[in-house]
Amino acid sequence: VRAPSTDALLARDVRRIAESFGSTSAIYVQNLATGEGAAWNARATFPGASALKLAIAVTALARTDGTPGSGSTLDRLLRQMLIYSDNAAANGTERYFGGSTSGGSALVNSMMQSLGLVDTDMYGGYELDAVGGHSRVLAGGIPLRVDSQPSWGRGKRTSAYDLASLLRGVWLASGGRGPLRAAQPGFTAADGRYLLYLLAHVRDPGKIDREVGR
Repeated sequence: VRAPSTDALLARDVRRIAESFGSTSAIYVQNLATGEGAAWNARATFPGASALKLAIAVTALARTDGTPGSGSTLDRLLRQMLIYSDNAAANGTERYFGGSTSGGSALVNSMMQSLGLVDTDMYGGYELDAVGGHSRVLAGGIPLRVDSQPSWGRGKRTSAYDLASLLRGVWLASGGRGPLRAAQPGFTAADGRYLLYLLAHVRDPGKIDREVGR
């Protein structure tokens, strides 16, 4: 795995996109094959919302013996939570491995800290809407800094750096490598491949699709 390094042309494009957004944003992008990437405002913390569902899933898999079988309780919860961004399923997943949403949140935070991801705070479960809990939240060598920090109160939070690092950790773990496997032996290569499969099926209309489609 290549060490992170800055891609100057990409960094220029990332800065241009961030400055044209018109509000506070954060970006961290890295080519997993070459290590090259760029960042803007990558350590600023934002309300975490559905971005923290990945951390819940990683914690659930690390604390469960074996990869969930198709149709099992945990498999159903993770599919609903990740593919459809279902808040009720996220709360159910926290209760599954933590006994309660507060207990699950504490374990998620402990997991993130073991990986050195200190910008993340789970802070309890999710509020449910009137139709069953579906969320509609819009959600080394690469310079990490805070250029602009949004003002907001206590609650779930994360940063672009933490989310990108966790995704990178899952990818590496799927091949039996990386900090996630080293810090959390319970998260197996099979767990990594299972989670990547679910993430590849996320239904995310109108969000990143707007940019990728161009």
